[in-house]
Amino acid sequence: MPLRISLGQLLHNCATRFGERPCITMAPSGETLSYAGLESLVTRAAHGFRDGIAGGRLNAGSGHVAVMLENGIPYLAMSYALKKIDLVEVSINRAFRGPALARMINLTSCETLLSSPAHFDALADISGDLPHLRVLIVTARAEDAAARASRISRLSALTACWPIATTISSAPPPIPIPLW
Repeated sequence: MPLRISLGQLLHNCATRFGERPCITMAPSGETLSYAGLESLVTRAAHGFRDGIAGGRLNAGSGHVAVMLENGIPYLAMSYALKKIDLVEVSINRAFRGPALARMINLTSCETLLSSPAHFDALADISGDLPHLRVLIVTARAEDAAARASRISRLSALTACWPIATTISSAPPPIPIPLW
């Protein structure tokens, strides 16, 4: 008989069972995160998303959130967090630029995009061509995100940047909705 369990519950069960044992090791940096550490990040991010939705600052009415992140711990934590609160992750190809990137984002009809400062230049080039996009959630410290997001002129007026720490050891910056 197949096991019927959500990914959030599976992660919780693994965190309870394996605690501080390594869950993820990033190559080539060797950065390691335990099961308990991943569950903590996922839970904090899920609460941040929920708080943003409840506070009206994040619209996930479609149930979809576009994600354009590099492979790494922040991506895994965000992916699990979205699933934990029943939002659908729509992956955006990080290699796309220009009209192809605008088309891909527009096809999702997502109002929210989760990305990193590494993609700000590509997003700035197409910011006028993204009619659905209203919120940009950034994996960066508040100061870095604000400075770089100003290049995305159309979005800067509509965007609330809720940064998430890019390294596990750094404390989250003071932000309206801390994702972790």
